[in-house]
Amino acid sequence: MQPVGQLHVVMGHMFSGKTSALLKDIHESERANIQRMVVTHAMDTRYDTNHVVSHIGDSREAIPVTHLTSLWFTVEYHEAKAIFIDEAQFFSDLYEFVEHAVDVDAKYVYVYGLDGDYKRRVFGDITRIIPLADTVTKLTGQCAICNDGTRALFSKRMTESKDQVEIGTSEHYEPVCRRHYA
Repeated sequence: MQPVGQLHVVMGHMFSGKTSALLKDIHESERANIQRMVVTHAMDTRYDTNHVVSHIGDSREAIPVTHLTSLWFTVEYHEAKAIFIDEAQFFSDLYEFVEHAVDVDAKYVYVYGLDGDYKRRVFGDITRIIPLADTVTKLTGQCAICNDGTRALFSKRMTESKDQVEIGTSEHYEPVCRRHYA
């Protein structure tokens, strides 16, 4: 019988816990001694260029790339059974890479990223890969304005920039509920 891959998608707004979920999943793969590869987009240099870093400072080493398909030609890709992709919304070749890695190379692929931008528009290709997924998890945080446990659904930008991409931290974005988004 031919091996079969899997795709697991974790998405949500800024500060919803996506990177913490990624780090937990990496830890579980380490405990199970599964050969893995951790990838992040080279554009995300907020905390470190060679690590996936959560907003609370937890981290794991990662390979920064601009195009996921460039990994097909690396030893790390061929040796990995599981591939963890952080900041998936930034990869223009996400769909092509994921489809090939799961369906052709039988990899277990874990994708983490934003499902929408600060204007609540689709951001990148993460929503395009949902039909390929074995599981999809949408994370939420807590509204920074209500500050009473109300679920945050969106990222609200606190700067004047109108560009879709503005990589930032809590100085640039805050998690908000539907009422405080408006």
